[in-house]
Amino acid sequence: MMQCDALVVGGGPAGSTCARVLRRAGWDVVVLDRARFPRDKVCAGWVTPEVFERLELDPAEYRATGFTLQEITGFRTSVIGRPSVETRYDAIVSYAIRRCEFDGFLLRRSGARVIEGTALASLERRADMWVANGTISAPVVIGAGGHFCPVARHLRGGGDTVRPVVAKEAEFELEDGGSSVAGDTPELFFCRDLEGYGWCVRKGRFLNIGLGRRDNGDLNPHIDDFIAF
Repeated sequence: MMQCDALVVGGGPAGSTCARVLRRAGWDVVVLDRARFPRDKVCAGWVTPEVFERLELDPAEYRATGFTLQEITGFRTSVIGRPSVETRYDAIVSYAIRRCEFDGFLLRRSGARVIEGTALASLERRADMWVANGTISAPVVIGAGGHFCPVARHLRGGGDTVRPVVAKEAEFELEDGGSSVAGDTPELFFCRDLEGYGWCVRKGRFLNIGLGRRDNGDLNPHIDDFIAF
């Protein structure tokens, strides 16, 4: 039986940040995640300067690692099929990052013990301890698994009944390093029924495109509309 002071389920930014704070307080922390890092995650991928401050992370320090960090000073928005509106700012309002780089960086920085490629299959209470998967014992368990967090599912006795947001995404390296999407100006395309939106985000030599919307069983037609647009 592996023992620790706290088990964090989910190794994304929330989980790794929580683990780091607890480690700095002297706790022995284990992070459990079903994925293996670095891993991709469907997300347009930008982080505000305020979040960098909360993470106690200097953008220059992060950029020095060689990871992608794209400054954003504007947005171009539109409803699909209608003219776009460009909004400019006098300062950096966000940074585009690649989740396959960013999440792994934060997890390594946490200093916690990490168990990758292992989902939370069971969680039971034994006296004053929680036991996960029959092999990990901790007095504190923290659910940081997002919308489908297995800890939340266990505590409420079932899955979330709220319609989830379903998303599709592609991120690829630009062969010639060029694109009509400006690096400092992500493009957002809202669906006509406002139930979802698409995005094109330039991140240095990478381009990320995707669409997310409420799960009504009709995501693919909207993906086609977006790609055609």
